[in-house]
Amino acid sequence: MCTQALSMREQVLGANHVDLATDVGLLATMRTSKGQFDEAMPLLMRACDILVLNYGEDDPRVRVGVGFTGYVWTSWTRDDDAFSRTMHQRVLSHHAARN
Repeated sequence: MCTQALSMREQVLGANHVDLATDVGLLATMRTSKGQFDEAMPLLMRACDILVLNYGEDDPRVRVGVGFTGYVWTSWTRDDDAFSRTMHQRVLSHHAARN
């Protein structure tokens, strides 16, 4: 049901609207709270992509998104060192590959 609502919202706003990043992030947060990290990560990466596209890589809003994505990554993998070494670069690389 949430996925359907998100799809409808995307049709109304457009795929890269900043409000869609919030919606995608909230769905990811819901999945995270249920321990569904494998479903949350692609959503968080998408939200970060939208934020980077709208605000640029150095914007504080992007950093918050990347930080939360890192928190979920760390919770999912249980590997703090891997996060600290790679997460920021991974998010930015993922964004660059999509453009």
